[in-house]
Amino acid sequence: MDVTSSFCDCESDLDNNVKCQCGEEFDANEWWWEHAPCDSTVRLSCNQRGVLFNPVYSVGTAAVRGTMPLIQGRQYLWEIKMLSSIHGTDVVVGIGTANVDLTAHSRKFITLVGNDSESWGYSYRGDVIHNNNRRDYGPTFGKGSIVGVHLNMWTGCGIQYTKESGSLSYDLFHHGEFSCQIGYNNVLGSLT
Repeated sequence: MDVTSSFCDCESDLDNNVKCQCGEEFDANEWWWEHAPCDSTVRLSCNQRGVLFNPVYSVGTAAVRGTMPLIQGRQYLWEIKMLSSIHGTDVVVGIGTANVDLTAHSRKFITLVGNDSESWGYSYRGDVIHNNNRRDYGPTFGKGSIVGVHLNMWTGCGIQYTKESGSLSYDLFHHGEFSCQIGYNNVLGSLT
């Protein structure tokens, strides 16, 4: 991804803390990331809104889950802000059932979200993944991108979009190697 087309302006300090300005005017937040075990390859920050995957080094796939269950008959909207360069096996934004074991592949480099019938994902490479099947989907995303998800639990339909240079790209509808940071942006609970 060409960083010059980024929607966000991101900078890192000497401790590798990333701060981004992405035109946020509305700061609603009803969701957070689940606390990770002490020995986890996931470090939370910013009141559980920021995530640093593999802060020291990577030995496998690291993933995080949101705290709010998605209820049938409601609609949800959330955005994920990419705060660092994206590289490695895969970086995926998506959804999954409670049956997805986030630690099952902590010693392997695989695409976790979308790897089985219990999860659906949108890869930074621009494809969607479900049941370990990939298909072309939309634009790629990288540092400074905002990936949005609108999930309609009435119909089971979802829309994912990316924001680049102030424009939106809509499409219908984890992290592998190295250090990668993302954060919630304008997370809204249910839209009923």
